[in-house]
Amino acid sequence: MPFCKKCGEEYPEGAFCPSCSQENIETEKLTTPQPLDKNFFGSLFDWEMKEMITPKVIKVLFILGIVGIGLMVLAAIFTSFGAATQPFGSWGSFFLTLIFAPLGGLIGVILYRVYLEIILLLFYIYDELRDIKSGLSR
Repeated sequence: MPFCKKCGEEYPEGAFCPSCSQENIETEKLTTPQPLDKNFFGSLFDWEMKEMITPKVIKVLFILGIVGIGLMVLAAIFTSFGAATQPFGSWGSFFLTLIFAPLGGLIGVILYRVYLEIILLLFYIYDELRDIKSGLSR
């Protein structure tokens, strides 16, 4: 059934609205309003658990992961340098660490990103299924 744009009343198919007697009015379908996104703390303390916080936190987790991996690469390089400067130390292992520590860090960042994207994908699938379910119930 169409709804009058002027008064918002539902009326049967016809050329005018019986409530406000407006002729040749444009009609529109009323849609159910989508819930507004809450801010982070509103979602965090949502006791009904209707709002997911993981998609909001995942960007921060990615930045923290990159910083952590970078610190581990630097620690490996400095540890290898310290071991190379000791008596009977091997400079070869230091140069290998200079090559393979950043390479391992890059691979770590790629794998961490893929892992976080898989988690985010699960939330996107959930959102799409919820939209499909709400579309079927109308």
